[in-house]
Amino acid sequence: MFGSEETSHFDFWDSVETGEEHYSSAVEAKVKEEIKLGENNYELEIVYDSAEKQIYSLLYRNNHLVSSQYVYIVTSEKDFGLNYQLEQILKREKENLKASWNLREVLNKKGTAAEHNSLGLFFLDKGLDNEAAEQFESALKKSPPLSDTYKNLSSVYLRKGVPHKALELLEAGVKLNPTFADLRNALGWVYLECQKRKEAFEQFTMALELNKNYAEVFLNLTLWYLQESANNPENSQALTQAIKYLRKALSLDPEFSLPQDKISEWEEISKLYLILKNRVAQKDTSHIKSICELYFLRFSYDRENLTQPSWQYFLMELNEKIESGNDFPDLRNYLGMGYWYYSFFFLEKSHSILRSDKFGKKLKNLAALNLEVVDTLNKQLEKLNPRWER
Repeated sequence: MFGSEETSHFDFWDSVETGEEHYSSAVEAKVKEEIKLGENNYELEIVYDSAEKQIYSLLYRNNHLVSSQYVYIVTSEKDFGLNYQLEQILKREKENLKASWNLREVLNKKGTAAEHNSLGLFFLDKGLDNEAAEQFESALKKSPPLSDTYKNLSSVYLRKGVPHKALELLEAGVKLNPTFADLRNALGWVYLECQKRKEAFEQFTMALELNKNYAEVFLNLTLWYLQESANNPENSQALTQAIKYLRKALSLDPEFSLPQDKISEWEEISKLYLILKNRVAQKDTSHIKSICELYFLRFSYDRENLTQPSWQYFLMELNEKIESGNDFPDLRNYLGMGYWYYSFFFLEKSHSILRSDKFGKKLKNLAALNLEVVDTLNKQLEKLNPRWER
């Protein structure tokens, strides 16, 4: 695996208090750690922002900031002091970053296309565009029809400011996967960015034919018609169409409704469009998914370094995010699979108990029962999980 060198220090400017007592103060705090992985120097910095009363994770690569992310704190950890919270977050972030680099080496030798894509999602979420591109490109080499990867790699090109490469990639992806609505929507958006309005409209329309309740496409068409109205003020139908698609997007958001007054002005429609676009962005679960995919990869290839407390925290965080409004089928599936994987910790403990002479009959019977339960669960779930088919 990649060699790593670490240095760490803790900066804290006041006494540590617990929970809301500390959050009500004006004290700021941070912890940071430097790690060398391969030829790159990384620095993780966990910062408490007293103005926003939030904790953020910052990642630097070779002294350049590549990502800044809000950190969710699970309920059971909120009553601990800020010092403890920051150190635990740093520990988890460091563990995941080092694991991702170890996985990179393993997957380059024997990873599947889907696994390369999964690791690429983690790198993409962390702002590590070069590492993400490497994984997505490997995925496409091993399985060219892997539709998700075209969209993911195009995101890297867009962030790097090379939309023409994103365009070429998405056009190739749509040819291979013409019935994938997400790809058509992504291609339409890049066409719009490149001022190819006719082509953009065609892709948005086809995406809607494939998914008739695609909120993001409704919003993209709202924007398309708003731009059309701004470019051609004499075209009154453009504004009418913008309102039509805005209403369709709103119909999919039961927590938001149009104002009682009739909306007809370009500025009013634009404002509502921006509000809805922001609400859709807030429901984006790509960060959660990237962590889930990393943990599943770690379970397959890095289990010796994956501790039970780390897996417990991952499950608690995922469960709380689902319960707090991100109740989507794919996240529920991740949670179910996560609990299945978690059962293996008990499996290993049960084997240890049965092999030892230090435990009595009662505990050995319980261990045997645990083995039976886990074995039954595995037989049912292995049928559903292709990750085990290596």
